[in-house]
Amino acid sequence: MSRCSYTWKEWDEETGEYIEGQCPEKIWLGSEEYCIFHDPSLDKDTELFEQKLKEKLVKKDFNFRGYFFPE
Repeated sequence: MSRCSYTWKEWDEETGEYIEGQCPEKIWLGSEEYCIFHDPSLDKDTELFEQKLKEKLVKKDFNFRGYFFPE
């Protein structure tokens, strides 16, 4: 399974340049290119989203950049 294709640019203070980051999550079964967090689909698996989000919170990982939260 490949990595999520979501990327972003952020400023690196040390180099004085923009660097590109890529989501480290794996593509979930309901998408061809995104993890459960970055999938913009309205019919994504909300139970899986909540489970994975709880796992991130336990790890104190609060990077939610670009996430599509289900309603």
